[in-house]
Amino acid sequence: MQPINTAQIIRTTAKKIYKSGFFKIKHINSNYLSFTDCYNNLYVLQQGDEIGLYFRIGYVSNWQELKPTYESGYNSLGMVNCSAFIDKIEIQHTDNPDYILRISKAYLLN
Repeated sequence: MQPINTAQIIRTTAKKIYKSGFFKIKHINSNYLSFTDCYNNLYVLQQGDEIGLYFRIGYVSNWQELKPTYESGYNSLGMVNCSAFIDKIEIQHTDNPDYILRISKAYLLN
């Protein structure tokens, strides 16, 4: 079943997350919601291209690598900042705000 209004689902989810008191909302717009817990785990609900809404829990890892740099026209090596989102659970395809709140609390409290 295709969701009627993605923005409304994200807004409803944000209200439930905020009212729970366990999480801090970082970013919200019509197709994306991110929030964190006290351990800096990042929770993300976003609109995918063809798969609808999906939910992820993880963290952002930052590091530096020795790579060709843009400033040198990719002719010399330099330290380049890199980052990646590391998933802690399998990506969940859902548009149910109650399920998102329940899985978020379960992950935080277990």
